[in-house]
Amino acid sequence: MGPPPGPKFLSGAPIFAAEVRSEEDYGPAAEKAMAHKRADYFAAGTQVVWDVEILREGWIAGWTFPVDELFE
Repeated sequence: MGPPPGPKFLSGAPIFAAEVRSEEDYGPAAEKAMAHKRADYFAAGTQVVWDVEILREGWIAGWTFPVDELFE
């Protein structure tokens, strides 16, 4: 692992991405757009994409991990 990049963007695809939906991200057209966005992440090399639905309250992923491990 190298030095932190500072305030600049990293080059390349992230290993992990979380897409948090807004209220407008529901319905047939929005589902198609979200699927396309996830496909773009995977095509770029992202390994894990979370699709976080804000309208489903009380859901828990069921596991935890140290955030630092995302950057190793």
